[in-house]
Amino acid sequence: MQHQIYIRSTGAVILCTEEQFQDYYRDINAYRRKEQRHGRCVCPSSKRLSCDIDCGHCPYVRDGDMLSLDETMKITSDAEDCECTHLENVQDSPVPFDELLLEAEALQTVLKRIEELMPLAILIGKLRMAGFTETEIEKIVHINRRTYAYRIKKLRSVIEKEFSEVMQDFFQIDC
Repeated sequence: MQHQIYIRSTGAVILCTEEQFQDYYRDINAYRRKEQRHGRCVCPSSKRLSCDIDCGHCPYVRDGDMLSLDETMKITSDAEDCECTHLENVQDSPVPFDELLLEAEALQTVLKRIEELMPLAILIGKLRMAGFTETEIEKIVHINRRTYAYRIKKLRSVIEKEFSEVMQDFFQIDC
């Protein structure tokens, strides 16, 4: 059986091998299925081979679950009914962006200092967050559990001294 790739924009039909056919449509099918799950594509199965992921020019594209912030919605309450846009209902961030940026920079500075003093502390933290037991971590880092717990405790005291204001705001580290 000879396979064909249909290019909708030009109307061309290209003859190809089965491997080329599968390679071409693999990503297209994955994207089309994702769009269909979200209600943004209603392409019938008889037309799936004409899909080229150019949704802007496709007759089967729909809004789905992605609504514009300018789209109006009706809000009904006991006191009154009103129409407003989704944008009007978006709440402002409780923390201004510039403050978030400063906090992120401070955290990056703390992480760099931890990396300088004890690179294993980052690895141990990641292993703990991944759900490894203390015994498993001990085997992975090749350091006795009490030894690395002692080192982390010393690291904590150094970091608390150097970054006392940051530590008070962000961290509650328990060894």
